[in-house]
Amino acid sequence: MKSPIVFFAFNRPVHTKKSLDSLINNKECLQSSFFSFVDGPRNNLDNKNIKEVISIIKSYKKNFKSFKIVTQKTNQGCATQVISNLSKVFETFNSLIYLEDDIVVSKHFLSFINSGLYKYENNIKVKSISGFSFNAFNSLTEPFFLRTFFTWGFGLWKRTWSEFDHSTPNLIEILKQKKCLSKFTYDFSNYNLDSYNKFLKGQKGAWDVRLSASILLNDGLTLIPHKSLTQNIGTDGTGTNFTFSTNKYDVSLYNNPIIHFPELVIESKTAYKLLVNFYKSKQSAFLYKLKYFFQRLILKRTN
Repeated sequence: MKSPIVFFAFNRPVHTKKSLDSLINNKECLQSSFFSFVDGPRNNLDNKNIKEVISIIKSYKKNFKSFKIVTQKTNQGCATQVISNLSKVFETFNSLIYLEDDIVVSKHFLSFINSGLYKYENNIKVKSISGFSFNAFNSLTEPFFLRTFFTWGFGLWKRTWSEFDHSTPNLIEILKQKKCLSKFTYDFSNYNLDSYNKFLKGQKGAWDVRLSASILLNDGLTLIPHKSLTQNIGTDGTGTNFTFSTNKYDVSLYNNPIIHFPELVIESKTAYKLLVNFYKSKQSAFLYKLKYFFQRLILKRTN
C-alpha cells in the first residue's frame, strides 16, 4: 500500500503546475491517494491566483487513485494549515508523503519515500524520510541518517507526529537543558535558532523547525538520500517564507532509482560535518565567528 500524498498550496499557479507536472512522472501516483489543502486569500490578488491554483490542481484528478481538495475561505497561514490538516490525515493513515506547491520532484521520489517508510516503519529511531539532499552530500554514495529534519518533500509516520507537541511553549529551553542546541543549529551555523526565536516573539510559522527540534529531543533520525530527489523552486522571492531570492539551496534532481538503504541506523558523522561546513561556508567568516561567540556566551549563561 502506498502512503497518501498531501499537497499544500496557496497563491502561486506557475509553481503549482510545475510541481504537479513533476509529481505525475512518478508511476506510483496511480496507486496513491492525493489530498490537497489550499489556503485562503489575504487580499484580492490572492483570491484571483488561488482560484487559478484550485483549477490547476483539479485538472490532475485522473492521475491519482483517489483525489480530494480542501479549500479555505480565509487565510489560515502555513503553520495552522499544516498542523491541523496533517493531524486530520493521520486520523486515517499511519504514514503520509508531504509536498508543497514549490517543490519539484524526481520521477523516483515516491519510490524512495515509500520504500523508506516501509523499511523503517517499525524502527522507532527513524522519524522521517527526506526527499531533499544538499549538494554538500554529493561525495556520498548511499543514503544516510542525520539527527535532523528537512521539510522540502518528506515521508512521515503517525508515531512521529504524535511525539510532536506543537503547543510546547519553549522547546529552546528544553534543547538547552539536554545540551542539544549546538546539534539543533548545526554548530550554530544555520537559521533554526533565529526562526524559532521569531516564533517565540509571536510570529506565526516555524512548524518545520519545531518538528526538527521534536525529532532531535526524541533521539530521532531522518533518512536522507545522497542525491536530491526534490528541488525547491520557491527560493525566487515569491514565497511567504522565502521573501528574498537566493540560489543557496539550488540542487540538481537525481533521476536514477535509489535501491540501497542503510541497515545500520546511526547518524553519519561525515554527513553532519559536511552539513556544518556547507552552512559555515555560506556565511562571512567574521560574522559567523561573532554570531557563534555570542550564541555560545548566551548558552553558557542560561545553562
